[in-house]
Amino acid sequence: MSAYSTGSVTITAGKTTVVGSGTAFTKNVEAGDLFKLRGQAGIYDIAAVNSATKVTLTARYSSADYQTNRTNEHIATTNATDLTYIATIANTPIIQETLVVTGSDETWTDDDGSGTLTAAASPSGSSGTIDYDTGALSITYSASPTEDYGVTAIYQSGDEANSVSYQIVTDFTTNYEFPEMSINDVNFQHIYTKAMRLIDAALGTYSYSSTMTGNETFTDPQRQIGTYFLDPNGANRNFDPSGTFTAGLVILIKNIGTDYNIIFDSENSIQIIRPTELAIMLYDGSQWR
Repeated sequence: MSAYSTGSVTITAGKTTVVGSGTAFTKNVEAGDLFKLRGQAGIYDIAAVNSATKVTLTARYSSADYQTNRTNEHIATTNATDLTYIATIANTPIIQETLVVTGSDETWTDDDGSGTLTAAASPSGSSGTIDYDTGALSITYSASPTEDYGVTAIYQSGDEANSVSYQIVTDFTTNYEFPEMSINDVNFQHIYTKAMRLIDAALGTYSYSSTMTGNETFTDPQRQIGTYFLDPNGANRNFDPSGTFTAGLVILIKNIGTDYNIIFDSENSIQIIRPTELAIMLYDGSQWR
């Protein structure tokens, strides 16, 4: 079985905690497994298994189906003396990157989900913070407002999804930990998409292209496979390994230039890679072959 789905869970949008009912997370789930609600597209990594009935996600859960729009909530009134105003947003948790606070000609926004509010350019120097869980808000003007203004907030708050079906993918491939599924698992399309994104990221990470202006080395011993597209750019060049490598490491080197050669591992087992040629090199634990 590649997915665990016994019992049900309760989760609140904007929080990382998942509470189970009739679950046995400690026996069947590990950190790094993938969590999703059935019928929902979002897939989340599990950061920790806290108990048989509780896991923690690496990111706050977000779903338009479990969020409520809040508009024009009055949170403070300015005066001509104070620069800083402290208030508490009424409805929590607050969904990251949805908060907009307006007071007179100034606007503060939550642009990156860090809890730091970014203020508009005029007046410059204003700042703010928000605690998504408690609703604690602080805004500071760079200059005192010239009169009394109402400060209002627009945001989305998280709602509880109570006793809903879920799925945790628990099986992964050996080398790159792509998620696996059995024919009985549901929501195949979402897990397939997750796997494809992991593969895409892996291929992107392990591909390197360079127009060589001199000799180069590669030093990444963590790779199981690497692809290098190299242009010698007007001269014969050395492309040398440097460091301690894992036995079984395979690299592909493509000479994408039109002239001149690439010399691989120039101090040991020399491999000359001519224009347009592709060399496949394997490290056996002691030397390249």
